[in-house]
Amino acid sequence: MILYSLHAKQRMNLRVISETEIKNALEHGRVIKTQEDGRIVVHHNRVRVVFAIHQQHVTIVTVMPDKAFEKHVRHLAKKENLSMKQATKKLKNIA
Repeated sequence: MILYSLHAKQRMNLRVISETEIKNALEHGRVIKTQEDGRIVVHHNRVRVVFAIHQQHVTIVTVMPDKAFEKHVRHLAKKENLSMKQATKKLKNIA
């Protein structure tokens, strides 16, 4: 079972990252690092996910676009005077 922290849900909404993208990252992602507190960071298809494994579930702590994609989003947002969310949606429709 996958549970999402409130922070993760807010970031998913803000950064237009779907549950499907998160599940793909968990299943197919490359582990970037394991933090001292046991949290794991994975990267897959422009998405980084920070999660914690518990006995009966996985908790998604936060999600973020990878740095290269975020750079493209910021550039488009500035160039076209869009919000970050609008720019992300526009780029995802192109990709």
